[in-house]
Amino acid sequence: TEYTDSRVLQYFPVLHQWNPIPGSIANVKYAKYLIELSLTGNTLGNSDMVELTKAVKDNTNITKLTLVDNMIGNDGVKALIPLVTQLTELGLGLNWRIGDTGAILLAEALKHPNATVENLRLFNCNVGTKGAEALLSIFPQNKRLKHLSLKNTRGTHTTIPKETIQQLEAATSANWK
Repeated sequence: TEYTDSRVLQYFPVLHQWNPIPGSIANVKYAKYLIELSLTGNTLGNSDMVELTKAVKDNTNITKLTLVDNMIGNDGVKALIPLVTQLTELGLGLNWRIGDTGAILLAEALKHPNATVENLRLFNCNVGTKGAEALLSIFPQNKRLKHLSLKNTRGTHTTIPKETIQQLEAATSANWK
């Protein structure tokens, strides 16, 4: 099923049907008025992220990318790294394969002085203490990240110490000033 207005493209797969999305990713570069792309729940994997990154980099108008509930792991995160200097929003929630390693990769990328990500959603991505501490290490250099979601389904932060969560909340709040 497809929902579109002139600047937003969202695809939601219908269960038990062939998924045409991975084969269509390359065409994103031709949608020159597209500013937001949501590919939620499309079973996209690591190799799909390589193609998606190429297409989004070719379409410099896209600033919001939502990849919630796919099959993205560390290699997929690694492929998405070049987009941290283009996107303002990156939604990767419900990709449980990301874990601490993927969060560490993202944290290293967000240290780049040209990083533009303001909203990073990593809820239900199995990010633990190491990943949260890596994300905390981007501050105060990173002045752009204003919202970071690490919660799991129960609304808690699993094994992340409360003081680390409080420090992350304070750091992202400081970027609103």
